[in-house]
Amino acid sequence: MTEGESTLISDQIDAYDGRVPNFMIAGEQKAGTGYLYANLRRHPQVFMTCIKEPLFFSRWNFDWKNLSGYLREHFGTARNERWVGEASASYFHAGKAADRIKEAFGSEMKVIVCLRHPTEKAVSLYLHNYRRGRLRGDERLTDVENTPFPIRKFTSHSEECARFLDVFGPENVHFLLFDTLRSSPSTFVGSALSFLGLTAVQPPLPRVVNKGNDLRWDGESLTIADTELPSAEQVRPRFPKAELELLHESLQEDVERAEQITGLDLSSWKCFPYI
Repeated sequence: MTEGESTLISDQIDAYDGRVPNFMIAGEQKAGTGYLYANLRRHPQVFMTCIKEPLFFSRWNFDWKNLSGYLREHFGTARNERWVGEASASYFHAGKAADRIKEAFGSEMKVIVCLRHPTEKAVSLYLHNYRRGRLRGDERLTDVENTPFPIRKFTSHSEECARFLDVFGPENVHFLLFDTLRSSPSTFVGSALSFLGLTAVQPPLPRVVNKGNDLRWDGESLTIADTELPSAEQVRPRFPKAELELLHESLQEDVERAEQITGLDLSSWKCFPYI
């Protein structure tokens, strides 16, 4: 960071003159960030932005001159809560986001990162963009590599985990697995609260936020179980088992590295998830 940028940042924070974030949910997409955000904002000692996904530190047109506006818009109503934060799932895969967050708020920022089995993540991300009309449904998973949401980039974990650990230190980064949310929502939320030094004051929400499509096998292809398609221009997506198995195998080297970097038990990620 240059001296000019450092001065600009401090001037922006001084101009805002209010509470600034001291923790963030930094991703990843389709891994339970919405559910965690919804639960944390119900806790009396946690202030979360009214809008999930402010995305400030991952924007293509990022400008430090807009920092005070970001703070005023999203954190201006924070009062005496112990924790003040936001949740932008794009920060995990945005190469500059971690450094920008540190430059703005320091290396003591607490960061929670939700992670998901990469093969499942690939299908879930495809269907997320399909539901929003960005994909027709007849593209193969490998056909979307040159789009704004390339599967290969958004199923990588090792480099991204290493980046956040290097920037904030292992004592300030907490990883949660989507598998935990699926098996025990209370454990998933409780782990985040424990990391923040808090205890639960109410049961977790009974349903997952922003749940995607249910899936079923149709012959040798995985497809959505829904009877109706989102629009007349779209077709029912099909993921051939052989293609999914090849994708799964290609992701295993990154899984091994992520396991070594984080110390997490990612053995479930080494198993093909669709049986």
